[in-house]
Amino acid sequence: MREGKLVFRALLIAGLVVAPLLLGGFAAKPLTSKPVEVTVTGIDYAFVGVPPQMRAGQAVLSFRNAGKVRHELVVARLAPGTTPEQIVEKLKKGALPRDVIIAGGLLFANAGESSPVRLSLRLERGEKYMIYCNFQDTLTAPRHWALGMYSGFSVK
Repeated sequence: MREGKLVFRALLIAGLVVAPLLLGGFAAKPLTSKPVEVTVTGIDYAFVGVPPQMRAGQAVLSFRNAGKVRHELVVARLAPGTTPEQIVEKLKKGALPRDVIIAGGLLFANAGESSPVRLSLRLERGEKYMIYCNFQDTLTAPRHWALGMYSGFSVK
């Protein structure tokens, strides 16, 4: 019985040491600089304060809703060569765009409030992102992105 436990422990330790080496490592990359902090403001129906470019590395987004209705901030990474306008046009035609990837989450805020949490993202050089609101005011109202509540930025 004791030998079985020793063998199990040896295999566990070996797995913890060898697996990361074989898989390229899962250790977090150390931050080389302070994260970029950006506060994005949502209004009815647009985003304000989205810089056209952000530097590569860690970014922390905060969301403030200065509008009169509830909004969200969703961050999506775009496929190379794709623009936010192209994504919106596809969505308006009822197509499900395959050239976006939800990049790290979303933030919600009621009218006149700020999201109680922030969103931390690792931005890679050369990537492009889209920020949009997918809410609608009623079940029959258009989605907020269809009313112009979207923006984009690139990473340098």
